[in-house]
Amino acid sequence: MTLLESAHTDIELLITVLSKALGLELAVFDNQGRLVTSTVTYLQHKGHDTHTRFVEGVLASGNVLAFEPGHMDLCAGCRFQDRCPATAEILQSIGAESPHPLGVLSLSSFTDEGRTRLTQHRDMFLGMLRETCKLIAAIVAHEQPECPRVRRLEWGSLVSFEDIKGDSRAICALKETAQHVARGPSTVLLMGETGTGKELLARAIHNRSPRADGPFVAVNCAGIPETLLESELFGYEEGAFTGARKGGKPGRLDLAQKGTLFLDEIGDMPLHLQAKLLRVLQERSIERVGGTGPIPIDVRLIAATNKNIEDLVDRGLFRQDLYYRINVIPLSIPPLRERPEDIEVLASFFLTKYRQAVRGRAAGFTQVAMDCLKQYSWPGNVRELENAVEYATNMETGPLVEREHLPPRLRSVPLRVDNPVSLEERVRDYERRIIGQTLDKYGWDLNGKADAARELGIGIRTLYRKLAEKE
Repeated sequence: MTLLESAHTDIELLITVLSKALGLELAVFDNQGRLVTSTVTYLQHKGHDTHTRFVEGVLASGNVLAFEPGHMDLCAGCRFQDRCPATAEILQSIGAESPHPLGVLSLSSFTDEGRTRLTQHRDMFLGMLRETCKLIAAIVAHEQPECPRVRRLEWGSLVSFEDIKGDSRAICALKETAQHVARGPSTVLLMGETGTGKELLARAIHNRSPRADGPFVAVNCAGIPETLLESELFGYEEGAFTGARKGGKPGRLDLAQKGTLFLDEIGDMPLHLQAKLLRVLQERSIERVGGTGPIPIDVRLIAATNKNIEDLVDRGLFRQDLYYRINVIPLSIPPLRERPEDIEVLASFFLTKYRQAVRGRAAGFTQVAMDCLKQYSWPGNVRELENAVEYATNMETGPLVEREHLPPRLRSVPLRVDNPVSLEERVRDYERRIIGQTLDKYGWDLNGKADAARELGIGIRTLYRKLAEKE
């Protein structure tokens, strides 16, 4: 049984619901080219037999847009060559980030109307397929939690440095350094306030490293009771204590073999466990609770803290020798208040994310709303900003998020008017955004511009004039 087949029921339910919502057909294939599940209409038109070469092409390239099915190079040798019942298909690799993808998800149309929708909105449908593939990978990870190959395919671990948003000099420099560091085996210490994205950065480092095909195992040292933390980290043997599982249990260090262990909030680790962790880093082996001998391990450690470790060392709350062991490559993530130029980039990203989730209409922020975001101090950093934008997408009622749609704590901040913006400039700014978004929807070619002008209710000459003004 393949990994996708192990989660067949949940995947089948997912694609059935999605098919009804989209009015299109879906199918899932494993990485051997076998059909795992599909909608009924897909099966009626194409049957169970799969053209393996096409699936291999998707696995190799990540995705394929088949707008001339039956007449593409990959169609050679298919029983439907030159007479494919599908009018258009978009195919995406499931687990494209892994060297060994799980399979392929296909979105197909068997009507001319469906072909028109897929070709006109291909970027939207391709983005939707990518997110659905992440969800399928997460379903598989849930069904097979002990499988090292799928553990890194959990939805939250499909992270790259491109997912760390921000154009500020500080963030660009941090990402550049982290990408360089990712190539080696050295221990990394991430320092930053709560909500700055330490785990996101840790996952990006792991996924860029030679260990990317191994597991990424995260442990929050502050979130697990002290009495349980030792057995969670090191595991235990059968009979080690009352209530111990029959056969024992591997620890997080065991599960991270050939991969990365992320110890979040390491400053909260009890002193007696600090001593055991120091021995692990020195000897590269562990001993389970109740165990009788060492177990060799091959794990890269990334630690994170929102505390001043040097201060903890001075107060006797953190071992100095362990601090030197984990502080091989220190990386500091600046708080959001120190890089206000990133606020608009992050807010726009979160707006797009949550607008789709709640089916909101807002395509941007009014100048006053953006001023509120930029002048707030953000003690909760990026996480607080994300929550604020999610709140706003639930409250907005028009094409732009306004100040009254923001959480009360932001609305109460008195605004400084440094560079007043005229009403005329605000209208022009809004117009530019709407034109750009409409062209993104239809395309920037001649046909796309004609369709965009039609939707906007303006003539094609007016559209070209406004584009010239924009430039």
